[in-house]
Amino acid sequence: MLTTRAAVLHTPGAPLQVETLELVPPGPGEVLIRLGATGICGTDFTNSHNAALRTPMVLGHEGAGVVETIGDGVTRCAVGDHVVLSLISQCGVCRWCVNGQPHLCGPGVAAQRAGTLSDGRSRLRQNGDDVYQFLGLGTFSERIVVQQTAVVPIRREVPLKIAALIGCGVLTGLGAALRVAPVPRGGRTLVLGCGGVGMNIIQGARIAGADRIIAVDTVAGKAKIARQLGATDFVVPDEMPEAVARATDGIGVDVAFDVVGSSATSRACIDATRRGGSICVVGSNQRAQIVISPVDDLIRGAKVLCGCNYGSSFVLRDVAQAVSALSTGALDLQPIISHTMRLDDINEGFNLIRSGGGLRTVIEY
Repeated sequence: MLTTRAAVLHTPGAPLQVETLELVPPGPGEVLIRLGATGICGTDFTNSHNAALRTPMVLGHEGAGVVETIGDGVTRCAVGDHVVLSLISQCGVCRWCVNGQPHLCGPGVAAQRAGTLSDGRSRLRQNGDDVYQFLGLGTFSERIVVQQTAVVPIRREVPLKIAALIGCGVLTGLGAALRVAPVPRGGRTLVLGCGGVGMNIIQGARIAGADRIIAVDTVAGKAKIARQLGATDFVVPDEMPEAVARATDGIGVDVAFDVVGSSATSRACIDATRRGGSICVVGSNQRAQIVISPVDDLIRGAKVLCGCNYGSSFVLRDVAQAVSALSTGALDLQPIISHTMRLDDINEGFNLIRSGGGLRTVIEY
């Protein structure tokens, strides 16, 4: 039996414990990855307090590494390939995949929710019992076994520390601005919440050709990086209504992105959007509820309210496009990495999220 060191959540709300786990070798259609790096996403922190989460579980869903071993029938990658991991294993043959919605893949979503691979079992074990893999991955582990459909090969010249961010924050952020609620060329855009995903929405809006990009965050220290990546304006929440009015001649923005996902922030984005504009909810808060007036907001205002799931990404296409954008300089991920640490320090990474410090913390293996 193989082994790996991993950060395990035994009880929701408790610190993660770095332990040695058993690792089942890859079976047919499966791949063993030695992780090079993984990002610590707000989704990991939020779910570490989720009482409904199956435990014990290895969190982490944003990673990149090197293929160490492949199972029978694997054609997606070869031993030695550098790969980005997809937080949903897109089967390519279910109803959603064949209808152009692979981010909603039926088997992939089922595995995500179960914290397993498609057969309903994890490949991480402790004393023979399953240790679940968050979203079917569990990248807070030095090595993992995943389905080949969760693996996307990339060019080796991309540092794994940078590539790790592509699988979640980049695909979600760029996809939100370029596909889910497309920012019009010359348009005016609001991004409420400037963490790792929000910064990539800013980049997506810039790539789309937005004329004004208003970034909003409670941490004023994020202004420099937000402007570096494309924001034309940066304000704290209390200043948002005035900033939107000033930037849009009082009309409202064409597209507003709520990257926080609270009841208050979603409502603020609706109010900041012009008649006929779009509001895209990207951040997730299980307890949030949005108060909407069907007449004033949806009928008279003709506003479109939508949710963003993984940027509506088709991972084979979109990872390749992100890598290409990195090579041309259209996409810059280095400024988003505010902290780098070891697996043993992962709870400190969670503390940074709790305090609002930094942007993306990356664990290097």
